[in-house]
Amino acid sequence: DGHPVAQCTLAKIYELQGNWLMAREWFEKSARNRRSINGKGVPEAMHSLGTYYLHGKGELKPDLQIALAWFRLASRYNHEMALFDAQTLENAGVVI
Repeated sequence: DGHPVAQCTLAKIYELQGNWLMAREWFEKSARNRRSINGKGVPEAMHSLGTYYLHGKGELKPDLQIALAWFRLASRYNHEMALFDAQTLENAGVVI
């Protein structure tokens, strides 16, 4: 029904099943869903999507710049792991 947290939860279920493509698709829907509390998407989904770009999961090619962009976005909403991951990429020299 378009509920952003439910979309993120569904993505995690697909992830547990090893279905990276479906997980990525649902993380992306959740990360971009404007019906979330902050009106910008679910930070947990943003972080997960960043890790998919980091590691090239869900039929994505690894892209450190896109991963960093998602980590930075999630960190704006106080997602601590996203902040750590963004700092790690920045310290490694990744820039957008």
